[in-house]
Amino acid sequence: MKPFHSLLLALILSGIWGTTAMAGSSIYSTLAPYEPEDCKPVVEQNLKEQNADFNKIYRIEYLTRYLNMSEDAEEYNYEAWVSFGTCTGNYAIIMDKGCMIRRTFLTGQCQQAGIPTP
Repeated sequence: MKPFHSLLLALILSGIWGTTAMAGSSIYSTLAPYEPEDCKPVVEQNLKEQNADFNKIYRIEYLTRYLNMSEDAEEYNYEAWVSFGTCTGNYAIIMDKGCMIRRTFLTGQCQQAGIPTP
């Protein structure tokens, strides 16, 4: 047996290979974003982490913000703007084109009130 195959077999049998493969099984590994709405699982997970009350969410608007468009490539981010029925303003989630969250912030009255929680 070739040395590489022996090493691969040893890794599989020891469970190291399986552990390493599972490390990439986050929510991001299941996404293939082509539209901002494809980031919905990431947005929902972030809202759950913020303990947001989903009953108070009025609307979630998904946007593509183009940063730079040239002949060679286009740079863009995806955004989710969450509106609540309890405050005037939004919770903004800014993501890269792979749906990785880059920053979040509150606007308007929601800055003082915070994200509505149950």
